[in-house]
Amino acid sequence: MAQRHIVKSLDDWTKSGTIEKALRELDNDFKHVYANTIMERLQTAWSLCLAKKFTDAMSDSSVVQDIVWEQLHCGDWKDVPVIWRTLYSHSSLLVSLCYISNGELTKAMLGLDKALLMGSPILDNYIEELAAHVSSEISCNETGGGVLAYDSANQKSLHLDEKVTHDDCLVKRLKLEISPVDKIRIPDKKMIERVKSPSLNDFLLNYMLKDQPAILTHCMDHWPACSKWSLDYLKKVAGPRTVPVELGSRYTDDNWSQQLMTIKMFIERHIENPVSGAPVGYLAQHTLFDQIPVLLKDIVIPDYCYLTTSGSDGADDSDVKINAWLGPTGTVSPLHHDPEHNLLSQVVGSKYIKLYSTDQTKYLYPFDGIMSNTSQVDAEHPNLKEFPQFARAVCSECTLLPGQMLYIPPKCWHFVRSLETSFSVSMWWS
Repeated sequence: MAQRHIVKSLDDWTKSGTIEKALRELDNDFKHVYANTIMERLQTAWSLCLAKKFTDAMSDSSVVQDIVWEQLHCGDWKDVPVIWRTLYSHSSLLVSLCYISNGELTKAMLGLDKALLMGSPILDNYIEELAAHVSSEISCNETGGGVLAYDSANQKSLHLDEKVTHDDCLVKRLKLEISPVDKIRIPDKKMIERVKSPSLNDFLLNYMLKDQPAILTHCMDHWPACSKWSLDYLKKVAGPRTVPVELGSRYTDDNWSQQLMTIKMFIERHIENPVSGAPVGYLAQHTLFDQIPVLLKDIVIPDYCYLTTSGSDGADDSDVKINAWLGPTGTVSPLHHDPEHNLLSQVVGSKYIKLYSTDQTKYLYPFDGIMSNTSQVDAEHPNLKEFPQFARAVCSECTLLPGQMLYIPPKCWHFVRSLETSFSVSMWWS
């Protein structure tokens, strides 16, 4: 249980002096008019937590968390000093420890996830580890399952009296895949080339170096995700986790917004039981696999992602940016481009995609300013009176099916629409 886990951690930290060392380093780096007040509160809160006086620790922890929260929302996020994110992780962890001690796991889970989303790693990624424990216990309690076993070394959890078999997952997954798919007819001259599991040399010479898009087949056959991932599976292993969900048809719309909610809430409200007239929900471009590493074990980074066109040494795992894209039928990514190589891997469902090479930019009417990588034109329903040159733009198209990857070169414009409930994984590298 999470309570036993935190007690053991606190005892270990007391013996090793881990917290004292972390606070000293933090104090040395923290230069601010309120630094002394904040550090005194933080040190008091940690001392009380280490002494298992959680009720008393909550007050000081909450004060620090509130102060830091205000600092995180001053100005642009990219300009927020790392020290404030570190302080947010400490204060959020303290508050969550207090909630766990009182059996309030849902509140603790929210705090831990917000720390993972907005804070910075502390105490050897302890927040990530504790979040996995709490999430597993919440899921266990909700399903009425048996005793939960959590293996932190392998980052997995199982109900000891209930195991989800491969066949169970496949049956539930097929329920997604038999939903109707839009019949999109693509002329042969517009079809994107399909290639079966190209060699590294072939991929580098014929696609990366030539900025040539391609659909790669039979490159995901060994991914556990291709047989395991279903809505039920995601709710089981990650249901209590909080994520940022986009609300609205597309991010270029005036009424577009974001909201934090649990994965279970997102799936039930926006995929399984959507309310008529409610905004479309989309878990888009989220570092889900950093937040929930158990899902990372279900995918494999292709060797193609370690190739480079610059002549420098190849990339490593830390250079590959992995994002999740989960949503219902009809989610849209407006016509835009990204600065890096991209392998868009389709795990569940299918997507319709239009690509425009960089030499078509003059016809695509990019926005000015910070959204200059996004077109003002609706690629499927263009207003040619407002954007007449778009009629001259030449594109290629495809329907990306489960088990296929689409290579999108850097700066290649792309429009994406899901044809059914869809879960994609994008991998970007320079």
